[in-house]
Amino acid sequence: MTTSRERLHLLVDALPEDSLCFAEKGLEQWLVPWSDRGFAGASAQIDHVAAWVSDLQRARAFYERWFQAKSGPMYSSTQRKFESFFLTLGHGARLELMKSPGEPARPAHVAISVGSLEAVGDLFEQMRSGGVLIVREPRQTGDGYYEMVVKDSEGNLTEITV
Repeated sequence: MTTSRERLHLLVDALPEDSLCFAEKGLEQWLVPWSDRGFAGASAQIDHVAAWVSDLQRARAFYERWFQAKSGPMYSSTQRKFESFFLTLGHGARLELMKSPGEPARPAHVAISVGSLEAVGDLFEQMRSGGVLIVREPRQTGDGYYEMVVKDSEGNLTEITV
């Protein structure tokens, strides 16, 4: 019988080399309790930037060819006509390419990770009472994100995620 530590090592050893940055990011969120990180924005980091595109496959091929981006699987919503790919560029933030009828090609939003479900909830309450325009209250999305969306001081959409 293997120990939890041994199973963890086997799991890490089985990960593809280019996915280690995601595993490290996930571990960082659990190793340091949110309450020890200071105020809610102290450890915030850009998770991804999103853009609406007119041709999802063509846009994905562009970033794969010219920037050696690694594409995740295509996500298709079961609720509406919406498809997207997340592209990883090196070890930094990701790029989300999105396509939906009626959406012209343009930058869409910046997503900022605040580290935990509780931090999203706390920030939601603080922003709501602080007069920030809330576009979408915290929710679980079909592609696995727990997020809320606000407009920044300039009217730009900002997605706040775990």
